[in-house]
Amino acid sequence: MVPLVKFSLLYVVCMMCALTPCEARSKRARPVIRKSLLIVDQEGIEVIKHASELTKNAITKSLKPMFMDDHHFIKRVAMVENSLNRTSKEGGLWNVDECAFKATLNRRKENKKLAALHKTVRRTFGVTWSKIKYNDLRRPLYSVLAARIILEMTERSIPRGLRNQAKFWLETYHGCAEKLGKPQAWEEMKNKFIRGVCFYFVPFIVQI
Repeated sequence: MVPLVKFSLLYVVCMMCALTPCEARSKRARPVIRKSLLIVDQEGIEVIKHASELTKNAITKSLKPMFMDDHHFIKRVAMVENSLNRTSKEGGLWNVDECAFKATLNRRKENKKLAALHKTVRRTFGVTWSKIKYNDLRRPLYSVLAARIILEMTERSIPRGLRNQAKFWLETYHGCAEKLGKPQAWEEMKNKFIRGVCFYFVPFIVQI
């Protein structure tokens, strides 16, 4: 009888040791979301920083990065959109185009990658993306998540360097909305992107 009790206790201890790492991983996969990211029309450098870092550091249940390395692109997009006064009420701080937002919802059942993204967003942030409306992007958390999902769906890696990112911002991030036919217009917008990053938020750049 005594050996059986000892075996039972040993089994319980082993099970506790086996389950503890799983619980720790589960807790690590749930990021802390600041209240400022859930306030409608919340703005400012700190909000941009926190939202960008939140998605950058987010990990899946298997401890893998949730999103690809953006080389500070997400921060820079919000900075530039703000500096150009292009931040829309509906698209939020990341000025997400409505046509691009709709693409994050369309044909989810047919698109395995998009379905996987929706599942990961729900598990990691507790957000059921299929229920999000365009107007909800006025909250920074949803705006940055929309921007991240859009970038993941492009199936292109985000380039390094301001000039490359400026082109990526126009051709890919705003690809469904921007219709700039003249080369001069493209060049002008690229230069505005660079100026928006380099000069408008100089104190912030030191941190990135």
